[in-house]
Amino acid sequence: MNKSLVASDGVTPLRASMTSSHDAASSRSVEMSDYYPALQSADAALLPERDMMQGRAWDQYRNSGWAVSGIQKLRDGVVGAGLRLSSKPDWKSLNLTFEQSRDLGREFERGWNAWSTDPDFYCDVERKTDFNGLCAVAFNHYVLDGEAICLPYWLPDRGGKYALALQIVDPDRLCNPNNQPETSYMRGGVEKGKYGEPVAYHFRNGHPSDIWMDNAHDPFTWSRVPAYVRGTKRRGVIHAFLKDKAGATRGRGLFTPILERMHMERRWSKTELQSALIHAVFAAFVKSPFDQHMAQSMLDPQGGASLSPYQDARAGYHNKTNLSLDGARIPKLFPGEELQLLRSERPNNGFAAFEESCLRYFASSMGISYEQISMDWSKVNYSSARAALLEVWKHISVVRAEFVRDFVQQVYVLLGEELVERGDVNIPDGAPAYRDALAAWTRAKWIGPARGYIDPTKEAQASEMRMQSMLSTLEDEAAEQGKDWEELTEQRRHELQTLSDLGIPRPEWSVSSVETDENGQTQATTVNARLDRYEQRMQALQQKAQSHGLSPLAGTVA
Repeated sequence: MNKSLVASDGVTPLRASMTSSHDAASSRSVEMSDYYPALQSADAALLPERDMMQGRAWDQYRNSGWAVSGIQKLRDGVVGAGLRLSSKPDWKSLNLTFEQSRDLGREFERGWNAWSTDPDFYCDVERKTDFNGLCAVAFNHYVLDGEAICLPYWLPDRGGKYALALQIVDPDRLCNPNNQPETSYMRGGVEKGKYGEPVAYHFRNGHPSDIWMDNAHDPFTWSRVPAYVRGTKRRGVIHAFLKDKAGATRGRGLFTPILERMHMERRWSKTELQSALIHAVFAAFVKSPFDQHMAQSMLDPQGGASLSPYQDARAGYHNKTNLSLDGARIPKLFPGEELQLLRSERPNNGFAAFEESCLRYFASSMGISYEQISMDWSKVNYSSARAALLEVWKHISVVRAEFVRDFVQQVYVLLGEELVERGDVNIPDGAPAYRDALAAWTRAKWIGPARGYIDPTKEAQASEMRMQSMLSTLEDEAAEQGKDWEELTEQRRHELQTLSDLGIPRPEWSVSSVETDENGQTQATTVNARLDRYEQRMQALQQKAQSHGLSPLAGTVA
């Protein structure tokens, strides 16, 4: 007679535990039996708990050195000392020649530089910093709050050359008026349209923690700011946020999934430091053969002779005994006393491994390496360091592209429109209007901080090889190091011309490669010699193209 296998309760068939096709859906396994998270939309999961999470995130940033280090390394890689504009209008879409687009791009760049680096800080509503400083503050919010909010103002009468000015707004001020419940058309302070697009934003007039109140900054009153200026396509609010799920109205901070462990690491670190300090301060104590009150009560419970004279003698002895030899004090104990030393068992041997594990966890969540957040480079070699930094660079490139797209580029669109309206950028006849071809007019590359070198010699040779094999350009290689190739070439031309004017021989830079001639002989070649041969080849290609009735290639040597 066959019997079914049953569990230890004698009733439940064992085959019932195999009813799930996926282990992740099992409701009977020990690991999953009490694991039933709810299905929630992005807003339902974030908005009710946002204030609590952000308060904790900013507390970590204020009080945890590791949190500051992680954010700083990420900000240094994405924004650094500032993002540089390289304007590249789409000359084909705009019915322009390549030369015209290049000249117009330089006009956009001159206007942008004049506005963004104005030493009087007219680009800032509060006139505290330039655009690079505003970017740094915005990026802090972008990472910690998951969103950066900026209000563009039109202030033509302040005295600056340009009317555009920006105000970075704390995302804590964006919320439903009078703390109304969330609805389909009002979520997290964002008023939505039929398709979920933002229609307006509702801001407290002051931060909710500001207890000093006046008519202008009362945190219990709200202002409604339209998403677009009425009657125009100009943005009234720039809201850049990290989007990780469809339908999200607000952004989720980078610290959200690691806050619990960050708090645990901070508490344990503080406890270990306090314990080590206690053991350092209380290194020894003096042990006496008597406790005054206990011994007195035991020897003479009726109030006879007292031990006070003994204790008084001890105190007097220690007060006046101060023996020393060449300035070094000689301890001399009272008869009957002995010195007890405390053995220090700190620091905890397991703490270093725990802290390293936590830092690797933090760094992985932020998209940087453990070595960057800890500044410990003692365990890496060239290969491992390069591999780690290449992965980090991929992440930084993506974060920079997202931040530029959602924040920096939106500011550039607003200033570009003002440059065109002022006549600082002259649109040629036949080209479409600025707003009619916005994407073509505002196409640009933003040059960020340099990637840097681990081995400058090897990486410079690799860069040269990429350009020689047509896998890269001087523009790309210069941008990776945070430089503008046109500025480099202009500076190089000026230097060479200055040397020539002064009668100084032209230098032979970087004899760095070896070539083989037609006879099989090897010889070192210089950059100048290779450039000369390159120009000759390009001229030959141009002549060949013209002989076949083809137009010359744009940007090549004539």
